[in-house]
Formats: sequence, structure tokens, C-alpha cells
Amino acid sequence: MKAVYKKIEQTKAAMEKEVEKTFSNESSARNTYYDNLIQKLGDTDIVLISLKAQDKVTRQQIARLDREMRTVVQNEFDYSKISVAADTLKTTVNNLNTQLEAARLAEGLSISNSTIIEEAKVPTEANSKSYIYFPNKKLLAIVALFLGTMLGLSVILFLEYIDVPPGDARSRESLRSVRETENVR
Repeated sequence: MKAVYKKIEQTKAAMEKEVEKTFSNESSARNTYYDNLIQKLGDTDIVLISLKAQDKVTRQQIARLDREMRTVVQNEFDYSKISVAADTLKTTVNNLNTQLEAARLAEGLSISNSTIIEEAKVPTEANSKSYIYFPNKKLLAIVALFLGTMLGLSVILFLEYIDVPPGDARSRESLRSVRETENVR
């Protein structure tokens, strides 16, 4: 943005110099073109023509600067997208460096004293005897239903056990003591 403002200021200065140069030529040496214009049109028409010329030049410069501003905005948007991508890539590189360091540390560990207990096997028809409960869905559903029922009944019995009925002797005594305290008041 500063560069655009600087260019605008430079253009203004150039226009002022050009106008000053044009009108200074009149005072130092007579320009026949201007003498002919003065004879034909008069001073006010000359001022109008020069203002129209300045307006045209200024509009062209404004249009050029507007195009440049649009490119600046587009470049700024592209820069932000590139910046986000660069940050993502930096994060990825840092993660990969961390993983590389962990791999180097793991490589340095001694694994010579390890023993294989049993090799991993993929379940097939031939060795299905070792997988009698999984993935037998019907058996698992029946076991889950049975365990859920047992747990539900246990919770119900426990709640019934801790419940105190209203006709209990202890509750009658506490109710009688409350009534007595109310009568005293």
C-alpha cells in the first residue's frame, strides 16, 4: 500500500511539473499555439480545455492504480494461502523429524534378548477350534441377555432390601417425636 501511495505522490509531482513547465514556457517565451488559442477561444475556454486534459490524465492514472490495487489484493490473498500451506508443511516436517528421532532411538535399543511366544495366525476353518467364543454372535447375544437379566434382578433386590416401609416401628417412633415437638410449640 505504501508503494501505491508513493506512486500516486510521484504522479502528482510529475503532473505539477508538467503543468508548471507548460505555463512557464508562456512567460519566458511566447508559444504561438497558445497565442492562437487565446485569439480564438479566450482565457476561460483555455482553462476549461486544460482542466479537461488534466481530468483525462487523472482518470487514466486512477484506473491504472485501481488495477494495481486489485492485483495487490489478489496477491495478498495468494500470500495468505501460501502462508497457511507453509505453516502446514512446517508442522508436518516437525512431526516427521520427531518420528525420525523416535525411530533412531528405537533402532538403538537392543532387542536380542526377546523371544517369540507364539506366532500370530489368521483365523481360518482349519484353526477355528481356538476361536470358539468369537465371533459367535448368537452365543454372545444369549450370554449378554442372561448377564443383563441377572444384573437387573440383583439391582431390584438390593433396592427392595434397603427400602424402609412406612409401617416400620422406627419410622412410627420418629413420627411420634415430631408430633410431640409440634404440640410443645
